[in-house]
Amino acid sequence: MLGKLVFLAVIGVFLVDATAYNSMVQCLSDASTTTFECFDIGYLLTHSSAPNQAYSYGFLMSMLQYQCGAGFYLASDNWQCMQRIYNGKNATMYGCITDFVLNAQEDPKRGCNYVQTGMDCFSKASTLQGCPDELKYYGCESFRQYSLPQFAR
Repeated sequence: MLGKLVFLAVIGVFLVDATAYNSMVQCLSDASTTTFECFDIGYLLTHSSAPNQAYSYGFLMSMLQYQCGAGFYLASDNWQCMQRIYNGKNATMYGCITDFVLNAQEDPKRGCNYVQTGMDCFSKASTLQGCPDELKYYGCESFRQYSLPQFAR
């Protein structure tokens, strides 16, 4: 449930303030660790009694690392379009993630298909809002990053 709330909070306002995210990364750096270590799926799975929650955190952090890092300027340069995407297609994107999670739990052997379906679903959200092609890529890459903790290849 907490993972769902975190996701809704992030997706609903587009991103957690990039300054807050970067402050967290700096704090981890000062402690000689990284977000990759802190939210490593292997670590979370072995130290949690709730594997689904471990995956939820790992998924979210992987996506945020892209959206607050390499994808940040792509989104901020197209901010009005990003707002249209999240205002108009937030429920669709939440559905993309819900379908991915449920399908991956039910039949993980078809993970590659589910990842591709999710990437297409996120990309379509930008296309339906009349956004430029670079935001189609942003959506696709956001979902790909989201899925990496479970299906890295």
